[in-house]
Amino acid sequence: MDVKKLKETMWLEVQPRDEKVGVLKFKIRPMPLDFSVKLEDRENSEEVIDLVGELIEDWNLEDGGEKLPCTPENKKKYLRFVTRIKAKTLEDEPKVVLVGRRIVDFARDVENFLGN
Repeated sequence: MDVKKLKETMWLEVQPRDEKVGVLKFKIRPMPLDFSVKLEDRENSEEVIDLVGELIEDWNLEDGGEKLPCTPENKKKYLRFVTRIKAKTLEDEPKVVLVGRRIVDFARDVENFLGN
């Protein structure tokens, strides 16, 4: 049996539906095992937005051409907007997938963090 190590973080790229926005990149941590929010019921709730903030370690967000530091203050300020951006959908997804949902789904799938 090939044993793999769990990586602490992985980069996720999300292409917004509006291609003028450009690719969003997030350095994501795996989902905590004790997370208990039902996302289907509260996609944009404060609790889910706070969780997304905990999952993100870094990002490529900019304001006026300058990189925004991935700080707790900036997460509070920008994630409310960023998590609601519509992502370009993949073949097996519903018609509308928000960036916040894409981040949470990526963090939930432990296989995204497995490596040799």
